[in-house]
Amino acid sequence: MTVAPPRRWRLPSWARFELRGWQRLLGLVLFGVLCFVSFVSLTFPEAALRARLQAEADRAGLVLRMDDLSAGLFGATATRVRLSRASDADAVPLVVDRLTVRPMLVPFGLSVRAALLGGTASASLPRSGRSVRIALSGIDLGRSNLKAFSGVDGEGTVDGQLALDLPPGRGGEPQLASASGELRLTGRGLLVRGGTVTVPVLGTPTPVDLPRAALGNLDAAVSFQAGAGTVQGFRLKGDDLEATATGTVKLAPRAEYVELALALRLKLEAEFLKRLGVIGVGYAALPGDPEQAGFRDARVGGYLGQPSFRPGR
Repeated sequence: MTVAPPRRWRLPSWARFELRGWQRLLGLVLFGVLCFVSFVSLTFPEAALRARLQAEADRAGLVLRMDDLSAGLFGATATRVRLSRASDADAVPLVVDRLTVRPMLVPFGLSVRAALLGGTASASLPRSGRSVRIALSGIDLGRSNLKAFSGVDGEGTVDGQLALDLPPGRGGEPQLASASGELRLTGRGLLVRGGTVTVPVLGTPTPVDLPRAALGNLDAAVSFQAGAGTVQGFRLKGDDLEATATGTVKLAPRAEYVELALALRLKLEAEFLKRLGVIGVGYAALPGDPEQAGFRDARVGGYLGQPSFRPGR
């Protein structure tokens, strides 16, 4: 009886795996991509990007904080980003679940996309700073900590677009106060369930409790030319009130200093007036609108951060 010799296993000879022209090229490309991804992950300037984002927030009057900033192949992603107003000492931040920043090639700059309040907000920020494009989609006013951030307990969804072109000023710096473009906002199912806001009463900032108000749907459009904005359309219609507005706004380097000069037509339902209390008395003192029965006229002036109201006409 013959015993077979034990079988030996040998490593494959790499010489047998001869790569053809296209295979060699593909292998080199894949190796290059792997090296590039590893290089980006190891050398991505996270500290510089964090400083840039915080600088942009400072320019807008905001304080920005984040838990983590990680780099990827096509950009960087920050998680649990908190935004608060720099003017508020004990501000409650608005929480952004995820913030992604990617480079843009045409024009060269940054593309930002944020997941917040159940929707998304995206912006394109060219390096030149000569234009701003912002889009809101599906923002749910009843989500996250918006009540703690704004003081208003509400619900409904908001969509919007802002497109501005900024001319250069002295020293070549873009001038927001001289921008041209357009703002559009739409809101659906808007409802104020309560909350507290601070409004000027006889020139003194006073906290005011908000009653329940079914605001309904909002459609607004403002066009800007050299910093001067004209209200092309404003209509708010719900079960408790109806409002339209015309007039102008004047842009400023910071949003809270945008100047308002608006003519407002208001119509409040009787049950809603009862819930307003003392504020309802002020509404009754407004002059009636001569063109639309049941409406009263008011004028809104001052600044966006501290508006003033007075009787119209």
